[in-house]
Amino acid sequence: MKSIVFAVKDMFKHYLNWHGRLSRAGYWWGWLGITIISIILQFLGEFVNDIFSTVLWVWGVATFLPLLFATMRRYHDSGKPGWLAILFCALGNILVVLSLALFLGSLFAAYFATGDDGGMLLALLSSAGIFAILALVLSILNFVFLVLPGKPGENAYGVPRPFDPNEGEDKGYKEIPENDGTEM
Repeated sequence: MKSIVFAVKDMFKHYLNWHGRLSRAGYWWGWLGITIISIILQFLGEFVNDIFSTVLWVWGVATFLPLLFATMRRYHDSGKPGWLAILFCALGNILVVLSLALFLGSLFAAYFATGDDGGMLLALLSSAGIFAILALVLSILNFVFLVLPGKPGENAYGVPRPFDPNEGEDKGYKEIPENDGTEM
């Protein structure tokens, strides 16, 4: 639980930061925390009160940029350019919308067809399928890039930043005073 809270706080702490690197653990713990909060808000919206549906919408808007920039830093950690995250996200969403539009268009065409429009229907459905497959391929590529291990040592995007949920805590160590040469 401590890892999830730390990772979500860290994502919001670096809200608009796309520079640097983010470890696998930092990304996935943060993603899990945001997803759990989203599921709880959705559950509360459906079964408790509609106000939680609005809160869920605000939460989705508020977490979009932290997740996008965290994804960019995660790409950086594995040595990939962060703009690929934007490309995969935008292009994947465009392909999903096109696929759905073509599928709905084919349903509309099938319903109102007045003759032998089987060729048009087949063309619309196959185009929808191709766009859906391309969107799936982009999602798989994105997932693979997010689970790749980080490059050890410094890369073009900086030094690795290890995930440490205990960062900033007193670990119980006592500092040993330095010997200034007067004592033996």
